Amino acid sequence: MNDEDRTVRKLLAEHGDIKPCKSWLSFLELGPAEHQNFALALGLKCTVEATQEIVHKYCRQHIMLSMDPDTRPSISCKKCISWTFDNLLGAMYLQMYWLMASSDSVARCEHCGRIISLSRPHPEGRKRRSDKRFCNDACRQANHRSKKKRQVSRS
Repeated sequence: MNDEDRTVRKLLAEHGDIKPCKSWLSFLELGPAEHQNFALALGLKCTVEATQEIVHKYCRQHIMLSMDPDTRPSISCKKCISWTFDNLLGAMYLQMYWLMASSDSVARCEHCGRIISLSRPHPEGRKRRSDKRFCNDACRQANHRSKKKRQVSRS
């Protein structure tokens, strides 16, 4: 939503026929037009509800137990929980759901705009730097080259 309340208002109006958007569109029309945070909150609420609706429809969470005789059975480990989905749409919305749930541990690449996960790559791994700016070395170099080109063209 990029913190633009006009964009949120436009999208809610365009997609007012979608169930979650329809109910929140009436709140937006009644609410104060000058309060940007109100429109952003309603847009986010609509996005969360629409995503949850699809995830609940097409995805399921399962608890798996280890049957290893050398390991004490437990359901408190992260590896015990898995997700399944019915189709590609369910998988895509599940990824979006996880992305919204981990919003504090993601950033965007300054060059290509892709999402960068700042969380640990695996439970035992080191946490990634919170100030990471690029998704990979290729984007970092491309960004550097584009800055050099801009400086040359200005002179």
